[in-house]
Amino acid sequence: MISSNNSRIRKRIPIVNVYLTTNPDLSFSLSVPKSKDWVDFLQKSSEKLHFNVEKVLNVHLFIEEGPAISQDMTSNMKHIKHCQTIAIDAVEEFPASSSEEEESSEESTENYQNEIKRPFHCLNKFEHLKSKNQKLRQKIWRNISRNDWLLENATDEYYRYGRDSDEEKIEIKKLLFQNPMENLNLKNFSQNYKCCIILCHGGRFSGAVFHGKREVVHKSFSRYVVRKKQGGRQGARGPKSNSGGSWLRNFHEQKLHDEILNLLNDWSELLEECQTIFLHAPGVVNGQTLFHEDSPLTKEDPRLRTVAIRTKKPTNQEVKRVLGWMGLANYIVQDTE
Repeated sequence: MISSNNSRIRKRIPIVNVYLTTNPDLSFSLSVPKSKDWVDFLQKSSEKLHFNVEKVLNVHLFIEEGPAISQDMTSNMKHIKHCQTIAIDAVEEFPASSSEEEESSEESTENYQNEIKRPFHCLNKFEHLKSKNQKLRQKIWRNISRNDWLLENATDEYYRYGRDSDEEKIEIKKLLFQNPMENLNLKNFSQNYKCCIILCHGGRFSGAVFHGKREVVHKSFSRYVVRKKQGGRQGARGPKSNSGGSWLRNFHEQKLHDEILNLLNDWSELLEECQTIFLHAPGVVNGQTLFHEDSPLTKEDPRLRTVAIRTKKPTNQEVKRVLGWMGLANYIVQDTE
């Protein structure tokens, strides 16, 4: 019999990590387009990272154990390999001023163009950073956590705070608040803020309650509810069992349902104290479990927030990564050069 190696060859579409240089803590995994065109890739990236493709200054490719390499965007992406990292350097755009006077709007636009954003974490979470970046983050925190900040305006994603007779500003994500705080003290906020993060999909559950950046309780578990190499949860197919495998998956679906409900009821007092609850639980089956009549959670709860980034397998480490994303804020100074 003549054997062939053609069946062993598998073409993989490269998947890369991409982020903006102005916000390195927020990154996404994107597949390289079939066209291998940089413009198509940047357009795809802009939908996730919210930047204007026309404002891209440069694109850098990071290779393991090597320096960043600037990319020629007039060429194609055929040299890009799986799991590489791409950093996009783009000019940030800001919404125009709502003032009715044209002169004041032009002045505010010029001010926006001169702004420099420096990321920090509003819960003072920095342990996951490298030592050099920890020192920079702590320096920013000491500068902005001493005084109170007054609410000035809001964008689609952030509340912007400022100080009297001071050009320094900070931006805090709106999803952290049910109602904006008129007077914000970051030190007190980071010590008193309480939230819960729940990730649940694919038969896996991971949740934790945080007081500031401190993890109060956490729990992770998984059950066999998805047929290997086929996909699709057994719970979506109904309780009917035509095989031993389907019977076993139905059994684990019920066990997973009971375990999640028991855990949420054990955490009911902690959940009542939370100011926000971040939830990523796609699918009908997960919704029927988390918002069951015996669950302390309800769909009408105003504290519920959707995790707006792509998450990986639900683990405690992934829950902490979500905490890092939701607390990421911006410290804004004026460029005097």
